[in-house]
Amino acid sequence: MLMFLTILLTSVPVLLLAALLFRAAEQPRPPAAAPVLDLPPARFFADDLAAQIAAGRRARALAVAQIEHHVRLEQAAAEEFLSVPTLEGLHAQTASPLLN
Repeated sequence: MLMFLTILLTSVPVLLLAALLFRAAEQPRPPAAAPVLDLPPARFFADDLAAQIAAGRRARALAVAQIEHHVRLEQAAAEEFLSVPTLEGLHAQTASPLLN
């Protein structure tokens, strides 16, 4: 019996508190006015967006071309080593501007 009374006396206040909080959350609130911010005009990252996008595309195209050139040089060096395997050919560097 004591256990039943303990459970009852602890659960009733919790249920009442939950009901009060639920009712408070359901009540409509008037919409708050959005604060007006006096911001300076953006001066970075978006000044000349079209030029930045074009420059980024050119930079990517240049990087892809350099990587493709490097891969071709490495493949040619590997084919040359496979045709005539030597110790010097194994450690020879290609003429690529990228690091091996």
